[in-house]
Amino acid sequence: MGFKARLIVNRKHGEVPQKEKNLRLKHAPHILVTTPEGLEIDLDWASKFRDFYKNVRWVIIDEVHELINSKRGSQLAILLERLKYFTGRDFQRIGLSATVSNENLVADFLFGSSDRKRSIIKLEGKRDFQIKVKKLTMDPGRTLPHLLLAQLNLLH
Repeated sequence: MGFKARLIVNRKHGEVPQKEKNLRLKHAPHILVTTPEGLEIDLDWASKFRDFYKNVRWVIIDEVHELINSKRGSQLAILLERLKYFTGRDFQRIGLSATVSNENLVADFLFGSSDRKRSIIKLEGKRDFQIKVKKLTMDPGRTLPHLLLAQLNLLH
């Protein structure tokens, strides 16, 4: 028997059409993909959507290493603290990165004032992979490939 989670996922960043951004007002997403700037707009000016953040249980930050020692990182750190205060909840903060050199520095940045137990999960070693070209189509008159479809097969 299969299980369908039926989660609503919504994106809010510069490349997303306004129509898609507005859909989240009709159906609050379970997962929202946004930027520090988008979160700031929601907390400061989007009063219709702000209340949806009261249900936040997790915040996942991809490429967290890019935010350390940067203006956007400082902005995000403040926003996470504001979000914690606004929700009244010590939500779980999850940082993702493949290139962190100092895990403790990143953890200090990410966890901020959280009282949750900190856990750093570090995968050692490298993964071998193999790329197979499945189809290559070139437009007539062009010298560079127009379309390249590749399949990435991870080897265990």
